[in-house]
Amino acid sequence: MSRQGSIRITTVFPETNFIARVEASSHEIGLAAWVRQNEALVKRQLKEQGGILFRGFDMPDDASFLNMVRELPFEPVDISQFEEATEREKVATNLYTTTAFPASETISLHSDYSSSLDICQYLCFFCLTPPGTGGQTPVADNRRIYHRLNHTYRQQFETLGWRLVRHYGTGLGLDWQDTFLTDSRQAVEKHCQHHDVTANWDGDELRTTQTRTAVILHPETGEKCWFNHIAFWHAANLHPDIADAMIDAVGKEKLPFQTFFGDGSDIPDPVAHHIRDILLEEKRMFDWQQGDVLLLDNILTSHGRESFSGDRSIRLSAFHQMKRE
Repeated sequence: MSRQGSIRITTVFPETNFIARVEASSHEIGLAAWVRQNEALVKRQLKEQGGILFRGFDMPDDASFLNMVRELPFEPVDISQFEEATEREKVATNLYTTTAFPASETISLHSDYSSSLDICQYLCFFCLTPPGTGGQTPVADNRRIYHRLNHTYRQQFETLGWRLVRHYGTGLGLDWQDTFLTDSRQAVEKHCQHHDVTANWDGDELRTTQTRTAVILHPETGEKCWFNHIAFWHAANLHPDIADAMIDAVGKEKLPFQTFFGDGSDIPDPVAHHIRDILLEEKRMFDWQQGDVLLLDNILTSHGRESFSGDRSIRLSAFHQMKRE
């Protein structure tokens, strides 16, 4: 633990030295000014601990959050360029709602845009309205996940990579118009060509395929990080009732999301379950408080969402676009 005047710096999960906590003793202290004055410290904590939870600062609304993120030493990213998997709303420039998903459901651990050619290194969340119950944003250390995975499985993914196949226009998931924010097939094809995605049309239905690395090196530390949606979108990890209903509706070949080894071969269900189980074991949680700001290194740290009751309003901004290795 360290102190800087009326600021206390600790660790949210000390058993693994994961996620720094920077806590103000008074709501009169402005986070924007503190970030501006402590840029080197912010960068060091992100690199070493994967993220920072800022708590207790003067952070009542969207305007104060936007004022703070402008002081971050990273370039903002327009996430509308990415292929979204679920709906979110743009509130202001570089300010979005988090994933629109039923409150009764959980969102599994993932790093945003892990299937993209270009990725965001940093994500910043702001708790405008905490949930009544539940609704945590769990986090996990992608370095620990990598090292805990079965060596044989891990080696397969490092050698082959992983493949994501998406189907649009079947009535399940987003339509391609909502994902690509256009009604033009030509614009979709141009986007896919630019981002190394293969697009195939079948009437009004669209099938896209992209093959990516499953593990990437952190650009500053050189550490290997598990960085993919392999378990998240594998059919074996869906709730059985949901999986059965979706397969009955469109067939397994046209599920909205499917993951494979990078050579197109099937990922056995036990492998998908193994990855899922490691993610669950590495999951760490804290309860949101109004005004909390969570700054994450999206490569080092995955995140999700727990089910909740009551209102819940969490904002998101993204920073530092980079090419994946």
